[in-house]
Amino acid sequence: MLPARRNRLLVAAFAVAAASAAAEPARSPEALRQAIEAAEAGRDTALAARQRADARAQAAAQVEARLAAGRIEAAARLRQTETRLAVEADRMSALARTRAAVAARLTQRADDLTPLLPVLLRLDAWPVESLIAMPGPTEDTLRGALVLRALATTLEADARDLRARQTAL
Repeated sequence: MLPARRNRLLVAAFAVAAASAAAEPARSPEALRQAIEAAEAGRDTALAARQRADARAQAAAQVEARLAAGRIEAAARLRQTETRLAVEADRMSALARTRAAVAARLTQRADDLTPLLPVLLRLDAWPVESLIAMPGPTEDTLRGALVLRALATTLEADARDLRARQTAL
């Protein structure tokens, strides 16, 4: 307790004792001493109560400070989580756009390869017969067959790539 407050309490106790003494014209010194002791005991009791209240208030302030720090930390974690969530949402959106673009390209590529599939299957099953059945000069037929063979190799690689991408999607 502050010295000024203590002094005020002492002055108040003495004032109460003096007022009591003035109200009672003839008090004995023993009665005055007992009144002073009672006033000091009351002051000590009030001081102890005040100290307990101060200790409780200090403990409550510490709890409040810990809770405030926890709220601040939770708010910071929430902001970080919201930021990460927004980044991941943007990333998922970009992946969805990429997936749609790849799917469109794969569909287009599959549509481009579809007309060639019967020819390639026939060449694979009956290569000699297919060459004989081709109209035109033999050199052109042979050149066409070589081009188709190279094209078939490229198309097989494209088909494997197409299957791999479709599986990845």
